[in-house]
Amino acid sequence: FIGQENGTISQFLLSEDCNRLTPIKEYLAHNGRITSIIFAKNSGWILSCSRDKTFAAHCTETSNKIGGYAFEAWCTSMQFDSLSKHVFIGDFAGQITMLKLVILILIYILIYFLILCFYSRL
Repeated sequence: FIGQENGTISQFLLSEDCNRLTPIKEYLAHNGRITSIIFAKNSGWILSCSRDKTFAAHCTETSNKIGGYAFEAWCTSMQFDSLSKHVFIGDFAGQITMLKLVILILIYILIYFLILCFYSRL
């Protein structure tokens, strides 16, 4: 996985001889430069933060965004604890924010479901 200047995350397959990268898919994750990216293999998540002041979580199976969080300053660094499902995000203001991803993703899915229900009734 490679985070790009334009906010896109690109997924590649490395050949067995390590001489070729084959593009697999792209995730439109952010509106600014990606500053940190983590592939949480056991969870099937791609976690990223960016200069657009946001954190994003994507599902590797569906490529859908499954969570997010907005900050007041650029996100500069990130670390993920796979056992507790906590992500620690540092920003340009010097703050460190800890997010519990399971709860964050459940809330995001609930909001998405409510929006779908609302529009299906129109």
